[in-house]
Amino acid sequence: MVFGRRRQETVKVEMITEPEISVSGLLRPIAGRMAREVFRNYLLSGEQMSKVEVVFVGNETITRLNRRHRGMDSATDVLAFRLDGEDFPQPEPCPCHQQLTGSVVICPEQVASVPGYECSSRLWRLAFVACHGLLHLAGWEHFDDDSFFCMMQSTEEIMEHVFPARR
Repeated sequence: MVFGRRRQETVKVEMITEPEISVSGLLRPIAGRMAREVFRNYLLSGEQMSKVEVVFVGNETITRLNRRHRGMDSATDVLAFRLDGEDFPQPEPCPCHQQLTGSVVICPEQVASVPGYECSSRLWRLAFVACHGLLHLAGWEHFDDDSFFCMMQSTEEIMEHVFPARR
């Protein structure tokens, strides 16, 4: 993938946390850079993404969302929601605000237990799963080992470009 290819749109990233969740303020600019990189170079459709939420939640909330939207009664590290489906109808466009196009929901407690990245910093692990969720918003899916490997490889590539102070 060639980085730096430019499109005219910008991506606004809004970060939201549940009251009991604490995340570093350093993640906001990193998430913004990742979102711009993902949507410039990895967007699978021709559409534009303009505003993305990165939401940090606890185990109870992520389990409830996972059960409701994926039928899995367990916690997970990250979920991504395109806000163009039946569950999330788009509001009428407002000329004064960017339209929300997706949400990446992250459970920091689950991120801490992602295998293979135990030696990574907390900030790097959170950025990694945020990047993975952003790729899902861009249309990427992993249904088997090959597609999962490809998606993880792309996540690593973006992380090396956006967050070179790895781990």
